[in-house]
Amino acid sequence: MKIIKWLLWLVLFVVVIGGGAAVFLVTTVDPNDLKPQISERVESATGRTLTLGGDLSWQFYPWVGVTINDFALSNRPGFSPDHMLKAEKVDVQVKLMPLLSKQLEIGQVILQSPDISLAVNEQGKTNWGDLAGEGSQPSEAPEQEAGAMLGGLVIQGVNISEGNINWVDQLAGQQYALSGFNLSTGVIEPGVPVDLELSTEVSGTGLPADAKVTLAGAVLLSEAMDAVSLSDFSKQVEMDGSVTRLEFASMDYSLASGQLTLANIQLEASDCLLYT
Repeated sequence: MKIIKWLLWLVLFVVVIGGGAAVFLVTTVDPNDLKPQISERVESATGRTLTLGGDLSWQFYPWVGVTINDFALSNRPGFSPDHMLKAEKVDVQVKLMPLLSKQLEIGQVILQSPDISLAVNEQGKTNWGDLAGEGSQPSEAPEQEAGAMLGGLVIQGVNISEGNINWVDQLAGQQYALSGFNLSTGVIEPGVPVDLELSTEVSGTGLPADAKVTLAGAVLLSEAMDAVSLSDFSKQVEMDGSVTRLEFASMDYSLASGQLTLANIQLEASDCLLYT
């Protein structure tokens, strides 16, 4: 997949600047002077336009990081609105020393006020399919290439605040909007449970305007990336004053077989109404 290849190139770039070049760049080069080149590279690789309206800044040691303010990535041709993703701020950092032992340790990924538009047109084509390598031949085991480059991956957490996500499926005739989207996780590491909390307001096809959803629990993606497990998970939905709460001790889902297994399910509802 193209996205995996881009991540590999990003890792290589971080490794390169992790030496003396990083010191030189941080102390002598204004990252804002590089904005035209960054936009050109993104357009060349994706066919999308990257607009960097705000300032860029970076940090050095023990983390090499970049902060991007006020950016937007254009939508796929034939889709609306003009942008697929825009945000007030993105902050990503990579720790230098673990790279020497092929360990990729990423700091907390911060995304402030993102506005994300996801869409499926009447032909079933998505506005993100081109970024995921839609229609291209599979590369030669990109996951194995990544494994050869890196011995491990650790992300200190993901924090998304006050986001808006719009989903339009013209093929199915459905439209949903998530507003006030907040997501926070603990440390993300393959094969290790990750604490997750999510809250948002949802509106759209068959739903009232004031539906509120909160989720909390632990999520585990297997090291082989072929199964997802949730534990001590709770979900609460509020609609027009009614509250529905779902809890279960564990849920296992196999990506290969599509089999879903739940254990110790508890469902509580007050003045529950069904919307269709």
